Amino acid sequence: MHGKRTAKGYAGTVDYMAPEMRKGRKYNAAVDWWAYGLILHKLAKRAFPKNPNAAQTMLHDTTDHPECQRKQVKDLVKKLLCKNPSQRLGAASSIQFHPFFQSIDWDELEAGRLDPPFVLRTPPLESLISRVIQETLTSRYEAFTPSIPPEQQQFLGFYFNTLS
Repeated sequence: MHGKRTAKGYAGTVDYMAPEMRKGRKYNAAVDWWAYGLILHKLAKRAFPKNPNAAQTMLHDTTDHPECQRKQVKDLVKKLLCKNPSQRLGAASSIQFHPFFQSIDWDELEAGRLDPPFVLRTPPLESLISRVIQETLTSRYEAFTPSIPPEQQQFLGFYFNTLS
């Protein structure tokens, strides 16, 4: 949904829905900026806001960041979680100009010439698939393996063939 286009109805995960969507009103792309604000809040604070519809609950005790960055994150999240979609950052004004993003060269980013700040190192897909299959088979095997009553465990490994 770009520009003035709107939609009505429900879409996405309930926890990330903007107030206008939850209330059944028409909405536009500003709902995505609301969800982005919730994601940033969760990343910064490691939790959802206690009341996701209240921008005042934002980021009181973020750690591991310099004070200036903490203030920028607070301000960014507050502006993304503005209840009024027409005033929400990203809908009302360009998010590129927010101080939190001042270190990004947007022209270089859009041209694809910026290196990512870090590269995820993930194991090869084959090893992930192999591990999932192994864990699944192991758990299913254990589920179907009959348990041995404690009084019978002393006979484990004992074999008797009938006398004939």
